Amino acid sequence: MVNALEKRKLNYQACMRVVAQDIDAKAVHMCYLQLSLLGVDAVILQGDTLSYKFSDVWMTPNHILRWARSRKPVPDPKPQFEQLSLAL
Repeated sequence: MVNALEKRKLNYQACMRVVAQDIDAKAVHMCYLQLSLLGVDAVILQGDTLSYKFSDVWMTPNHILRWARSRKPVPDPKPQFEQLSLAL
């Protein structure tokens, strides 16, 4: 998929999101390493897909950074508390 997007001159790091699942821990670790080195936004689940029981979740650095960048900043509550204390 990455090669196909690169051939079309698309930035795969910006337009690709992956969710992968495997029951084998070694396969999960290999997938995590490869996707992390490529800079892909990915979540890798370890567990049984048929019974829907998952034992581990791995998130690539790009996934975590995208999530952090997409969050809205929390407003500083200090001014609100100062206004309340002045009103009292």
